[in-house]
Amino acid sequence: MEEVNCHSVPFLLDSVLNDDEAPIVRHEALIAVGEMIDEKGRLAHLAEHKDDIVKESAQVAIRNIENRLKE
Repeated sequence: MEEVNCHSVPFLLDSVLNDDEAPIVRHEALIAVGEMIDEKGRLAHLAEHKDDIVKESAQVAIRNIENRLKE
């Protein structure tokens, strides 16, 4: 599957790493990235993040990538 709208991914990841951003924004940004990319390795470091919202959202995004690639 080809990555879609890959130019927005760095901006979304910037908002994920911004501690001043609202938790829901960080969560939704990660979920969106997980729908846009096929390379789960780009999110692997976030699955170990100190912030639980970021960590758990990254894990969900990675699972979404894995499930999408199985189809």
